[in-house]
Amino acid sequence: MHFADFPSIPEGTLRWLRAIAARAPTGKPNISVRGEYTAALLRQFGFDKNIVTLGCPSLHINESTTLGQTIANKIGVPNRRIAVAAGHPDYSFLAAVERNLIDLMEKTGGSYIIQATREQIALARGNPEEVGLQSVEKTRLYLKPDLNHDEFGRWVRSYFRVFFNIPAWIEHLRTYDLVVGTRIHGVMLALQAGTPAVCIVHDSRLRELCEISCIPYVLAGKMGTNPMGHVSEVLAKFSAEAFDENRRALLDKHRQFFHENRMPTQI
Repeated sequence: MHFADFPSIPEGTLRWLRAIAARAPTGKPNISVRGEYTAALLRQFGFDKNIVTLGCPSLHINESTTLGQTIANKIGVPNRRIAVAAGHPDYSFLAAVERNLIDLMEKTGGSYIIQATREQIALARGNPEEVGLQSVEKTRLYLKPDLNHDEFGRWVRSYFRVFFNIPAWIEHLRTYDLVVGTRIHGVMLALQAGTPAVCIVHDSRLRELCEISCIPYVLAGKMGTNPMGHVSEVLAKFSAEAFDENRRALLDKHRQFFHENRMPTQI
């Protein structure tokens, strides 16, 4: 999506944004946006002086100042274990991408880490009866249409994982050589674990977050039938120095934003 493809913003949303901007405690920007696409959109409506582009604070979970180097040190090692940050089953246009990623995961005995939906979470927890046969079939047809119902059940038990605790999730990701997927925060947590990760981007939200955070990404439409080739290509361009420098700069901007808006913080 390009800047020329800006969506319209309802008048009620604009009134809400103006009300927030008018309540800036020090007259400094008090609206944080995820990336340059959103910033450019809001500038069209006169919010130039009210916004600051900060990305996502989850980029700063790991307190190391050399996290980029930790990640870089693992790039190029054999991908003995690959985890997938699982996508959303309602995104039918990503079905081929998800299946290609699953192939990579299966070859290394990795895991398919669920973040949505309620139905998939129930399957990951071993409770398919909570959602019914129709929901199970929807997920089967999205991910593994070549398997019958019983085979799919065994496959789910082998590969599906779900986490409700961020530190435990990060610790799990430390045991992998690579994480790849269409979920930005699944990819982000892998990076916080010091594990190389690549986001498969399919909308402006994901792309601007990856760009502002220096997260390696591949456009979903370019994945084709050789996902590992594209993933390896973007990882080869990863710069530990650029990642760490950008991360420090964003952290400073977060601190300034909190200070100017009189928000106590320990970062």
